[in-house]
Order: sequence, then C-alpha cells, then structure tokens
Amino acid sequence: MSVSAPLLAREIPEPLSGNGKPPVSAQSFPPEILSYIFLLGQDGSQGHCAPVLPSDAPHASLPLELSVSQVSSYWRDVAISTRLLWCRITISVDSWRECVYTYLNRAAGSLLDVRIEAANNNGCDLDSSILDAVCSRVHSWRRCVIELEMEEEAHPVIARLCDVAASNLQYMSLSLSDFEGASRMLHIFRGGSPALSFVRLGGLGVRFFHPPLNAATTLHLDQTNFTVFRYDSFRRMLMSTENLIHLSVYGDIIGAVPWPQANESTLIRMRSLRSLRICGFSGYVYSGLLLNLEAPLLDSLILKGAIDSDLDLFLSPSISSKFTELRHLTFCDFSLSIESQYTQLFMSLPSVTEFTSLSLDLHAPHILRYLATPLQIDGSAPWPNLQRLNMILDFSEQSLIKNVVEWRINSDCPLAKLCFIAEEEHFSDLGDFEWLNDHVDMEAVESFFDYWPRDLRFEDKDDYMLR
Repeated sequence: MSVSAPLLAREIPEPLSGNGKPPVSAQSFPPEILSYIFLLGQDGSQGHCAPVLPSDAPHASLPLELSVSQVSSYWRDVAISTRLLWCRITISVDSWRECVYTYLNRAAGSLLDVRIEAANNNGCDLDSSILDAVCSRVHSWRRCVIELEMEEEAHPVIARLCDVAASNLQYMSLSLSDFEGASRMLHIFRGGSPALSFVRLGGLGVRFFHPPLNAATTLHLDQTNFTVFRYDSFRRMLMSTENLIHLSVYGDIIGAVPWPQANESTLIRMRSLRSLRICGFSGYVYSGLLLNLEAPLLDSLILKGAIDSDLDLFLSPSISSKFTELRHLTFCDFSLSIESQYTQLFMSLPSVTEFTSLSLDLHAPHILRYLATPLQIDGSAPWPNLQRLNMILDFSEQSLIKNVVEWRINSDCPLAKLCFIAEEEHFSDLGDFEWLNDHVDMEAVESFFDYWPRDLRFEDKDDYMLR
C-alpha cells in the first residue's frame, strides 16, 4: 500500500479545524444546537430515568441527560431547559422517588414515554407514590410499556389505568404473568385512547386488561404463558380492530386443538389487514388462522417455526387461491419438503414477487429446485411475477442458484435480485459469481429483518419474535 506523505510529516497533529485555527469549543454552541445534539445522543441510548442516586452511580452508567448535566454549568442549563430530554420515565423496584419527580418537573407538559419494569416483581415491590405521580399524567403519555409478574388487588398497577383516558397515547405494550381476584373483568383506558395505533399484548394481557383496539393499526398478540381464548372471543376481538393493518400472532391462541372449519360463521373479516406474522407451538394456528381469515388486501405473510404438516390443510388441493394480493412471503426456521406442497403453495399464493427463506435445514434448497421447474398442472412457471429471492447463502447450493436464474431467464420470468445473508468478503467465492453478477442484481447483507412491520419507523426492542 502506498503512502502519500512521509511518516515524519504526520508526527505533528494538524488542527482539528483544518484551517490552522483553534477548534470550535462545544461551550460556544448556541443553546438550540446543543439541545439538538443532546436529543440525538439520547436517541442512541436507553434514555430512561436513573434508578439510583447519581452520586452513587459510576459516571458511565448514567443516562445521557444526567451525564451532560455534569459537564459544565452551561451544558446543565441547556439540558435542564430541554424538556424532551426528561420525557423517558422508568419505574422499577430500584427507582429513586426524587429522581422521577425531577424528570416529571423538567418534562413539564411534554408527552411522556413511560416504562414500568416489574417482570419478576409484584405491584407491592413498586413505590406507590411514584406510580401515583406518573399515572396522574396519563393524559400526557405518548408511549407506555408495562411488564408485570403479578397484578395484586391490594397493590394495583394496571388497574390504576382502567377508568382514565389516554388521549395522547400512541404505543402500548402490556405483558402480565398472573393476577388476583375479579380484576380479570377490567379493561384499561375505558375513558378512551383515540390515538393508540400500536398495541402489544403479552401473557395474560392477550385476554385481560387490554385497551380499546378500535384505533389500532398494529397489533401483537404474544401468548408467552398458558392462557387460551375461546375461538368466538378471539374472532370478536380481531373483528373489532377495523383499522388494523399489521397483525402478529405468537402461540396457539385457542390451545393445542384443531381450529373450526372455515365457514360464514367462523370467518375473521379484516378488510384493512395487509401484513400477517404467525409463530405457533402445536401447529394448529397456521392453517387454522389462514383458512379462517378473510383479508383481501393481505400483502405480506411471515410464517415462523412451522413444520410440513402444519400447512397440510391450507395447502390442500381443495383450497383455491386465497390471498391473491399477497406479494411478500417469508419462511423463517422452516421449509417445505414435498413437491406437491410447493406446487399447491404456488397455486394458493399466485402473486408472490418476493420470497424469503431463513432456514438452514435439509429441505431449504428445495425451493430453488422447484422455482426452476414448470408446474405439472399446466407447464407454466411457478410464481411468474417473482422478482426478488432472499436466502441464507449455502455454498452447497451453488449449482441450484445458477440454474434457477438461468431457467427463469429462459422462461421469460427473470429474477431481478438475489439477496443473501453472507459475509461480503466471502460473497465473491460463490461459484459462477461473474455469470450471476452479469444476469441478476446481487447483494450480501447481515440480516433481513431487524424490525416488523416493514414500515416501522422506530426500534422495537420489545418485539418477542425478534429476540
């Protein structure tokens, strides 16, 4: 490697400003610029209320808003006057009362992001005065996350939210392991939550305490402990979400039993639904939900953790094309192994333009073989509109990769892009790399899905399926 300047010429560091003048001090930044920098820095950190006395905590463990307040009096004044720096409130067994009160005072009337972390604790372990202070500002909540082991009648946490209105709440994540008494009949925010568009319900929260869902556009149902729905209750819940666009279902929902045979009285009509994600335990939920779902606008489907037999009913020859608008299909941690299943898959979902396979099992290469095989029923190409194929790169599949690209070119339905999870430096070791690179756009990436749904505009650290 050539060096453009002698080493001795670089022993004297150049001024950071690059023009011979002393570098600009952050102390001279206008307050509005410094405030904006603080907010950008906080976005990359936890940003929650410090749970301990600042004097007892190592400096590195402090949240950004407290750290910058200790740099200088000027920075402290700017930080304190930046209300948005103090809007993230965490309540846990370690929370310090005065710290929470300080955050609330400095946030003033700004919208709050509240997190109640007691996944391994009961309500009695939390400071009731802190809960009172934060819940008294529920009208200013923008986001709320509650993780609670036990909802106790004598020390309520969730029940505090039943008869109130959350007029500014946009995001709600509720996870509950157990509760006492008759509180199961209660629902939160009965005063209304008209802006609540994102809802996650986990554990017993899937059935109990959930907020109004009429405004929800994204709904996660995470059955993380044993509780089951009656099918009619589950159906009624989903059909009450008339604005729902994205639905994620984790667990068996109605238990390890077959779902009802689809008919007019069992259909779950979701006219606005565009994105569906399913991960089951016993397997009944896959075909059960797909067959009972009426979603004419469904565009994206992710199936995670299934086995072949889980889709037998849905891929039955008696089932005609169902989701004719579906363009994006993903198999995660599973793949089909039988040609007849792939044939029926191509028939049931005829409009797929992007297929993603995130599996390393023995049957993963089958999709490459069948995408380069004409359908027996009429000799046509499978998924004629397929444009993009996303896979984990397996060098044992090299010949299949070239074959599917070449066959589809010759069949007048060429692929536009191949995307592989692979190390960039190993990508060019792929057999026929130059030929492939001349005939299809190729890309190497670290991962395909770091968030769901596709149009999510924030980092969802509580997404159970991505953990």
